[in-house]
Amino acid sequence: MAAERIIGVDFGTSTSVIRVKRYENGNPLGEKLEAKEVVFGDRALVPTVIMKKDDAESACYFGYEAQQGKKNYTYFHSFKMDLESSDPEKRAQARQLTESFFLFLAKQYRSQSEGGHLGNPDDKERTIVSYPVKWNEGTKNFMLKTAAKAGFPNVTGMDEAQAAIQAVIVMNAEHLQKHGLLKNGVGTNVLLIDMGAGTTDLVLARYTPGDETETEVLNTWPKSGDIQFGGREIDHLLQKFFRQMLDEDDAERIFARIGTDKFKSWKEGNVSPALRQDDSVTEFAEFDNLAGFLGLDLDYCLDRTAFENCLADYLRQFPQLINGCLQNAGMTGNDVDLVIVTGGHSQWYFVREMLEGKMPQLGNVDLPKIRENPGRIIPISRPQETVALGLAYNGIHDTGEDELVVPEPPTPLWPDPIEDKISTPTFTMEIRQIISKPEGFVVEGTISLGEVVAGDTVYIWDTTGKKCRSATIKRIGLCSKNNGTIIKDAAAENDVVAVRLDRIMATELSQGMILFKDTEEFQHAPLQWVQERVERWKARQPVVTGPKAGGDSDGGNNSNGGTIINGGALGIGSDIYTIPQGKSVAGAVQTVRKFLVSKKMEVQELKTEEGYVVQARKKGLFNKNASALEIRLAPIGDDQVAIKVGGGKWASIAAKSGGAIVSTLVLGPLAPIGAIAFIISAGVDAQLISDTKKLIKDYFTC
Repeated sequence: MAAERIIGVDFGTSTSVIRVKRYENGNPLGEKLEAKEVVFGDRALVPTVIMKKDDAESACYFGYEAQQGKKNYTYFHSFKMDLESSDPEKRAQARQLTESFFLFLAKQYRSQSEGGHLGNPDDKERTIVSYPVKWNEGTKNFMLKTAAKAGFPNVTGMDEAQAAIQAVIVMNAEHLQKHGLLKNGVGTNVLLIDMGAGTTDLVLARYTPGDETETEVLNTWPKSGDIQFGGREIDHLLQKFFRQMLDEDDAERIFARIGTDKFKSWKEGNVSPALRQDDSVTEFAEFDNLAGFLGLDLDYCLDRTAFENCLADYLRQFPQLINGCLQNAGMTGNDVDLVIVTGGHSQWYFVREMLEGKMPQLGNVDLPKIRENPGRIIPISRPQETVALGLAYNGIHDTGEDELVVPEPPTPLWPDPIEDKISTPTFTMEIRQIISKPEGFVVEGTISLGEVVAGDTVYIWDTTGKKCRSATIKRIGLCSKNNGTIIKDAAAENDVVAVRLDRIMATELSQGMILFKDTEEFQHAPLQWVQERVERWKARQPVVTGPKAGGDSDGGNNSNGGTIINGGALGIGSDIYTIPQGKSVAGAVQTVRKFLVSKKMEVQELKTEEGYVVQARKKGLFNKNASALEIRLAPIGDDQVAIKVGGGKWASIAAKSGGAIVSTLVLGPLAPIGAIAFIISAGVDAQLISDTKKLIKDYFTC
């Protein structure tokens, strides 16, 4: 019997996604959550954009190719929003663009299907296309006809709310089962918040699991397009934050050069993760360099307070949306049992905090059950893929009694206290950098234990000890001193690697998160238990340390038992510190970086064969031969670090990536801090050097 192949097509405002899953005799083939990707280049998402030549209807570029500007071409984006415009001309143009884009999507699907990547030639294909709940029947039918006309086989439709709920139920069955949040035959009121680039749409639904699972839509909100609470509004308001520092002409010159895509990448890759960690952002490489070129010395700090002040009127709309949806349905916050948050815009810190009632100064979100048990908030690990996955999961029907009956609490897999017999972890790595690349993003770090192979599934914990989600190792780059980054199938302990992760977004990650791979015993254990086992296992291994001897070019001394080394990791004048529990070399790098930024210095980090380098110089120095204050940190074994402070040449290569770069630079010798020439050149004074050294000492001794 031929397998059934379901093709889930999510045509989104900013990005579109196609996911494919195969079934045999009603059962999913392969892993339950596995869904094949239709890729665009090597990416799983494609921008919903078109670039058309002004005088030739057939000359078009789509997706990533359309983002490369060309003369005499017009750029179209967000045309999905005009499919129900009251303006007939806008509506007609949106339909033409949608038809063209679906031809592009169908061509991509067919080319990869014929190559055997998505299944067998005799598969029975079925396509499900999504659309917003609140669209009228005419627009929904247009979407189905457009998909069929483009070449997708056996087209049917499903609203985005049903698709998202299906994805959540399948992907979070373990969580829902553990907490008793769903029961067979019992209706559960679900508030779905879909936060896209253009709008935020709410769907209030009653989901009743069982043999005949039902999803009843109770309300959709907003009813009209008056409230534009999307990601693009944040782009505009953050630009306003910068424009207030500039006169109108300078602002136009700078933002015309930066462009929409670079600003969006900075917002998603820098601002959102930093504010989620309650950190601040003091750098925007493209903006800073252009401002410096114009002779402007600007000082700014974008933290939560500045963000909320700048976006106060905007943020107040979020509780208004939720309260409006409930009031319009004749319900109260106490009626909401679960909240599902999805969409690329849903990663901002304020979303969860407002739902938990923690930001009353910007409006009251009164959801008592959610406030009492934040576990009722179901975040989506891959928000931009949720709908497409839900469509592909449409053939999975085993989310009923077997999975939704709440069992007795299981016997913990992790003993307490820890047994003497310690299993050896197979892989651990702390994320030190998240680096954007043209083909996607990579996370960088040093493998602390074990080894990892491309294709392995790893588990990710955040800095609070919460296991976030899983991801697949897609590619491993081994950083080599002489050969740059070498692509490898595997890497082992102490290797410095740059790893491509699949099934996860860059905005879901941050520095300090831990990648971990091991047996079921470790996968289900609390992070604190895992870390303790890892540390105990490491303690049984021989520790490699560098040679120690007297001598100190500064007359400095350690207060934590370290000595001054002659030779060793960094040569004469290095201070050796023992790394106390809870501290790390990467943490010291970030501490030094923040301190120097607070002193209005331009700061960058580099990765070398030895370890880390932090360089600092006065803002506005663009001489390629400019010197810098340089702090080098080289790990010694597992529990020590050699640190040397001196003067070096500013590595201009790092500035191209905004100061967060993995590099295999071989740096020259450090000038001693007594060499006044580099201090003058870099705009560094003796007090700053003294304060920096004290900061390092305090970090490792307090």
